[in-house]
Amino acid sequence: MTDEAILDVSMIAHSNSLRKLMALASIQPEFLSGLRVSAAFVDRLSGDLENSDELVRQISLHFAVSRRLIDVKQMQEFIQSQPFREFVQPYKSEGGPRTDEYRRRLLEDVSERDAWAYMIMVEEWEFLTTHSWLFAKTRAIVDHMINSGAEAIYVTKEKLEQAIEHVRERVFDAGKSIIRGSDHLVRRTLKQGPRHEVSPNDRVRTVAKWVAVGGSAASALVNPVVGVLGGSVAGMFLLYDP
Repeated sequence: MTDEAILDVSMIAHSNSLRKLMALASIQPEFLSGLRVSAAFVDRLSGDLENSDELVRQISLHFAVSRRLIDVKQMQEFIQSQPFREFVQPYKSEGGPRTDEYRRRLLEDVSERDAWAYMIMVEEWEFLTTHSWLFAKTRAIVDHMINSGAEAIYVTKEKLEQAIEHVRERVFDAGKSIIRGSDHLVRRTLKQGPRHEVSPNDRVRTVAKWVAVGGSAASALVNPVVGVLGGSVAGMFLLYDP
């Protein structure tokens, strides 16, 4: 597994987070390394926009970014910049039967008229569940996923630490050993040192308001706790408020 995270559209559409991303890229372009962005979003912003009003409408409606905070020209400037083109790789949906049910349910939550926003959501959800990390400025994408059948565990940093400590004090020795090893497992999975934050690209993560963790990284974070309690994280993702 590589240290990659997908940026939700809200991170680029919201002028405040966009300015911070552009500032990071100007200081050191490598800060964008390992980031992914929906291919549907990148393709639309990479060419000439015949109807930017429609683009703004769909972003505002489905990703909860106020129209007054959306600067289409600035978004295009970022997408077409050298740091973005060099270090950010668009993520295109791989499709397949595993996503069929989600796509069907998502259509019930998103108007067929808004096919562009729908495709972005599919690609972000697919990346989250197969590659693990998603950074967002607003919570809208997560709410769309939950409305379409996804299950999420929401925690703050403090609550997660309290829960782990609570379990530590009350489980058998075997359970304690699993929990003590969880931090090492997550960091090893992400190829990070013992003093490193447990997420890829920490500088960009600080710009995000919401962090979602799925796939193998979520299992490594959550399974040591819920496994002891007899639970399961299959099909779930962790929603983290940094």
